[in-house]
Amino acid sequence: MEFKRTLKRQYLSKFLLLIGCIGTMQFTTNYAFAHMPVGYALSLFQLSIIISVIFGYQFFKEKDIRKKIIGSLIMIVGSVLIILLKD
Repeated sequence: MEFKRTLKRQYLSKFLLLIGCIGTMQFTTNYAFAHMPVGYALSLFQLSIIISVIFGYQFFKEKDIRKKIIGSLIMIVGSVLIILLKD
């Protein structure tokens, strides 16, 4: 009985943390799109790929992490080019 309560509390706290993270992401994305030129906002949005790769590796034990890091570096270079070459 005590084990079930502990398990439910852990599940609930993780669920609430997930909701908080998703809410924060939505708010910041909407704020960026509303207050920045679209090119800048999209390039900053693409930089979040680093966090996605790290979380995927840490929490879901994803394989082929090198390929994903190389892909994220390509996206980062594209984001930097968008920012630097924007008129």
